Amino acid sequence: MREREGKFFVRYSLDPKRIFVKTSAQNKTEIINKLVDALKDNEAIGDLEKIRAAIFAREAQASTGIADGIAIPHAKSSEVSKCVMAVAVLDKAIDFDAPDKKPCDLIFLLVSPDDGNSHLEMIGRLGLILNDKETQQNLRAANDGYALLEIMQKQEKELLKN
Repeated sequence: MREREGKFFVRYSLDPKRIFVKTSAQNKTEIINKLVDALKDNEAIGDLEKIRAAIFAREAQASTGIADGIAIPHAKSSEVSKCVMAVAVLDKAIDFDAPDKKPCDLIFLLVSPDDGNSHLEMIGRLGLILNDKETQQNLRAANDGYALLEIMQKQEKELLKN
């Protein structure tokens, strides 16, 4: 049952080993590369370079900076068997070409299977979680990957009541 749930819940796509708090990057290319590299050695990941190419191809279509200092670089790929995320909380925000013109310091890289459902479900749930200003503040204040994961889990369970 957990595998099925894992396709649709943000909390099952996160791993503290792939969460970086108080980290730095000079630009979005650097942070995207760091987050893609963090996916290495994940059993759900196939060819990492194909995933990297898919992320950058999606970023070239339109920026994934959304608003409020948040960016969600993402892609669908046949090189992924389930949704996987890597997260960075930057010590200094960087330009991500967000529509509100604010630099981004909360970066959520998402790679989903090319199955038609998982990607939209995950983006939608992630958007719900990150829409809460208090959650945004708590994520920025997290001391480590475990604390960030706990914040995300709590908020997702509260929002979705599951």
